[in-house]
Formats: sequence, C-alpha cells, structure tokens
Amino acid sequence: MDKEPELMDGEECVMRLSPHPLSFIGLYLIFLYPVILGIVFGIYHEDITGYFSDLFLMEAAGLWTAISIWWLLLIVPAIIIALLRITWKWLALYLSIATVFTLLKMYTWVELIHMNIGLISIGVIGLVISDYYRRQHRFYITDNRIITQLDFLGKKSRSLMYSNINDLVIRKPVLGNWLNYGTILPVTASGFGLTDNMSIAGAGIGGSGKRSGFGGGLGFGGLKSMQDPRGRPYYILYGVRNPEKIYRLISEFIRETEATPILKKISEDVETISKQGLDQDPGDETSEDTEPKDNTTS
Repeated sequence: MDKEPELMDGEECVMRLSPHPLSFIGLYLIFLYPVILGIVFGIYHEDITGYFSDLFLMEAAGLWTAISIWWLLLIVPAIIIALLRITWKWLALYLSIATVFTLLKMYTWVELIHMNIGLISIGVIGLVISDYYRRQHRFYITDNRIITQLDFLGKKSRSLMYSNINDLVIRKPVLGNWLNYGTILPVTASGFGLTDNMSIAGAGIGGSGKRSGFGGGLGFGGLKSMQDPRGRPYYILYGVRNPEKIYRLISEFIRETEATPILKKISEDVETISKQGLDQDPGDETSEDTEPKDNTTS
C-alpha cells in the first residue's frame, strides 16, 4: 500500500497522480535495444557479419570479427544516447556489459550465443526495473501545495506551496498529444524549475610560412546561454494524464492563494474602521424640549 504524505492541519488532498507508462518510453528504449540486438544478432549473426565485413572491407572468417561487430552495434548507439541525454552513465553501462561478456568469452566456455542470451536477459531485467522506477513516482495535489515523491533506492520528496509558484509550464510530447499526457513544471522566483542551456560556436584560421617556419592563427568564439524550464521527474509533475485539467486546477489554487492576503487585509481594515466608529463619543445627540421662558413681567 502506498504511504500517503503527511498533511497539515486542515489540508485536503485533492488529486493523486503518477506518470503515464509511455512517459518513460525513452528509458524503456535504452533497455529494449539490447533485447532486440541480442535476438537479431543471435539469429542472423552470419549475415550481419558478412554485411559489415563487406562494408568495411574486413575478413569475415573469424569469430572475433563477429564479436567486433557486436561491440560496434552495442557501443555506437550508447554513445548517441549519452550525447542526447547529456550523461555518460548509459555508455558506461553498455561498455561494462560488452567488456564482461567479452572476458567471459576469452576465459570461459561462453560462446557468442550465450553472449546474446545474456544481453537479452539484461535488457528484460532493465525493462522491469524501469517500469518499477516509473511506478515509484507519486504526485499529490492538495489545496495548499504540490507534493512529489520518489521511493526508489531511497526517498526523495518535494513540497511546493502555491504562494511560491511564479509560473506554470505545460509540455506535451508527440505521443502525449495523442494519448493526453504531459508534464507540468512549476517555476519559482528563485529559478527552481529552470535549467541553463548553453551552446558554443567557434571558428579559426591558421597558416605558416614555408621559409621562415613560423605560424600564426586567428580564432573567434561565441557562447550563448538561455534558461529552459526543465526538471527531474521526481521534482515536477512528470508525464501525468489530463495535464490541461491539472494545469487549470493548480492555476485556480494559485489565484486563490494570491487573493487570500488581499481579502484578509480588506477584512482587517473593515474591522478596524468598525471598532473606531464604536469607540467614538456620540456627544449630545438628543436635546431636551424646553418651553421658552416668559421674561416679561406684569
């Protein structure tokens, strides 16, 4: 049973959310690729080896040629993944897998077919763990704040009051437009929810004198930085269903939060004025009716 977050006095949990299964499709594909590679290479390794041998003008006779191509098909996609996701952990994982199986092939009875079976097994295990990781993300919308939690190899939690939210950003991927899921990023005044994206461009010209042996060069460079709404899945409302509905709900809570201090100030001012009116001296509001005295004497 999922453990609910501890709420404040009078606080009500309005909505409980979790990521859509396809919101983690990028992570699933990272482990699905080894499964596909293991199946395809295990069945068609001779044809694949022959194709790449002709492509790179290599001899296709040896087993190590097949293993080299197996390495190539495993590591090149890992490099692409590392560059796209701006992290080298996936390249390190794929390198570790390839190295371990190659060493097992060199020093034990393991054959190429066993290497492919092992690759398939690791991919399947990775898919199971990835889905478990997705399901451990839990999001709670209350009438006072947004609570995000992740219970995976430890616990990470974030609580964000509506009064601290300056902006809401909603993003829907291509599949999200079809299946109605997306990510909502709350941005605070301190910049939480924003990341810096940097791009660098450069150019250079160089030359050397044939006789003197001296060289010279001229270079130009440029750096551009911009802030982009982005965050880790366990600190934002990542891949939730019906994002527009949730966006409107949170926006309404933010509006109420902004209006509350104003209404409170108006109420206090009215109460102060009322007290001042009651404390004032009413003065002589009534006068006695007296008959005019007759000053004439007979």
